[in-house]
Amino acid sequence: MYGIDISKDFEEIARRNAKIANVIADFKHGNVGKIPYADEYFDFIICTTAFKNFNTPIDALAPSYRV
Repeated sequence: MYGIDISKDFEEIARRNAKIANVIADFKHGNVGKIPYADEYFDFIICTTAFKNFNTPIDALAPSYRV
């Protein structure tokens, strides 16, 4: 499992929750508009409740589609 969040606080909460749940996860601080993974790296991406926070949601969709 991988996670990217622009908020360092939310990144840390996710890391802590994964540890409590015994889930192996790689969380990175970053911007979904600049996802640091190769093309077609993932089989699917899940984004929950974040799109309401994007000024330009298409800028998040294009990199998500790429990876």
